[in-house]
Amino acid sequence: DDPRSVVSVGHLVARKRHADVIRALATLRDVRYVVIGDGPERPALERLAAELGVEARFLGQLPHDRALAVARRCAVLAMPSVDEAFGVAYVEAMAAGMPAIGAAGEPGPEEIGDGLLCVAPGDVEALADTLGDLLDDPAWRRDVGARARRTVLERFTWERCGRETLAAYGRPTACRRSPRWTSARAWSSRCSGGGCGTGR
Repeated sequence: DDPRSVVSVGHLVARKRHADVIRALATLRDVRYVVIGDGPERPALERLAAELGVEARFLGQLPHDRALAVARRCAVLAMPSVDEAFGVAYVEAMAAGMPAIGAAGEPGPEEIGDGLLCVAPGDVEALADTLGDLLDDPAWRRDVGARARRTVLERFTWERCGRETLAAYGRPTACRRSPRWTSARAWSSRCSGGGCGTGR
């Protein structure tokens, strides 16, 4: 494992803001950047890393198991993406006890929970400060990582998903059991009006 390495996982496009990570790392000492994924921004990102003196390894697209293994050898996941609907990579990193950094104001990352740190999109200084704090303070990094893992275990396991799915399927059954609404049209009208407890 490399306690001074940062990883990003995802398609290399502008909205993923890999360039922000490179610029942030350029202000820190003795750090390495591992980039998993490919895309049209790769040549520009490779040039930027070289120009700023950032030690970066662009590994391209990897099989999922291999990508997980490589990512988990790093200290921090940094993905300050914009327009991020959710971000499975955050949860996978957090499940391994790895702190993750996302973009503030994005509904997906901000709803994941404790253990995912958010910075404003485009704020390279804030990103650098957060990365520096995590890399320079192993105790804090372990604490954030432990909270990240706990968040995943509490919110994103298959058992939890199963319970919530069953609960969701159970909610509208009151309409189906009601003897007063015998036709499909009446049943639909009843539900759309909020009578089954799921109305608008």
